[in-house]
Amino acid sequence: MQPDLKIFPDYGHPWPLWLPGTDEYAVSPHQLGLSQALTEHIRRWHQIWLNEFDVETGAWSSSRHRAAYLDESGSILQQLRAEYPGRVELALGSLQS
Repeated sequence: MQPDLKIFPDYGHPWPLWLPGTDEYAVSPHQLGLSQALTEHIRRWHQIWLNEFDVETGAWSSSRHRAAYLDESGSILQQLRAEYPGRVELALGSLQS
């Protein structure tokens, strides 16, 4: 079953939030009606990826930043599942290795 909301970073996009199978694939927390607290948490989490992950090499600037990003991903997922009414999936793929 396809999720209603996917979470993954993509270079050039301000938010890691995606609505599969819709015309408006890339979305913002505001469009989803997420709380200000969760929006800020997602912004800080995504900022780690933007600042510390090199998309050209596929490498993190440090294992500390990678660990911080992955640690926060579980909290983000839990909060999204509490606030968003649909099925939510975290799709980090190679970022986890």
